[in-house]
Amino acid sequence: RLISMGKPVCIIPARAGSKRLPGKNMAVLGGKPLLAWAIDTALRAGIFEEVVVSSDDPKALLLAEGTDGVIASERPAELCGDNVRAEVVFQYEVAQLTNKPDIVCMSMPTAPFTGADSLMNAYNYMVEARLNGVFLGVATNHNSMRTVSVDVAGNVTPVHGLGGWRGSINAQSQDLDPTYQPTYGGMFIKTDMLLEAPYYYAFHNQGMYEVPQWQ
Repeated sequence: RLISMGKPVCIIPARAGSKRLPGKNMAVLGGKPLLAWAIDTALRAGIFEEVVVSSDDPKALLLAEGTDGVIASERPAELCGDNVRAEVVFQYEVAQLTNKPDIVCMSMPTAPFTGADSLMNAYNYMVEARLNGVFLGVATNHNSMRTVSVDVAGNVTPVHGLGGWRGSINAQSQDLDPTYQPTYGGMFIKTDMLLEAPYYYAFHNQGMYEVPQWQ
């Protein structure tokens, strides 16, 4: 795959297996599969040199092969298991590129409402601010500073540690800083950082581009 160094590449992971919702990436929404929505959004963004669909699903690969500007990459069986993290697949697919771009992006089919303009704006923000990574994020409905985890024995532990818990428990909710979560519709990162370690978040100098709740 001959890739220009000047434009990023988008990787769309779309394996066949899913325990919670079998075949989810090819599930139909609004008349077309979720994967088709992700492909269309990436192409309309106009920022990617190539869009690569990584899958072991013959239907997904056929869809990719039949779309101009999209590369179908048949994923090895060892990268299709339930315990294989998406970022490992992301790293693998980027490693296969002949000439690697400076920035790569992972976009999940399960974020079908992602806007093409959101991808474009997030990428431009990363370049202009000279960040190592940017992800699309949405404000959480409830501030996560007060969230807790509960283990099998019923023990409650503040997710942000006792320091975060004590600092927020006595504060008025309107005084707490907003919290955000990734949409997984777009995770941009510098290629060399991804190849060093399979994470789609930069270890430092990480940014976020906020998108509307509906995305």
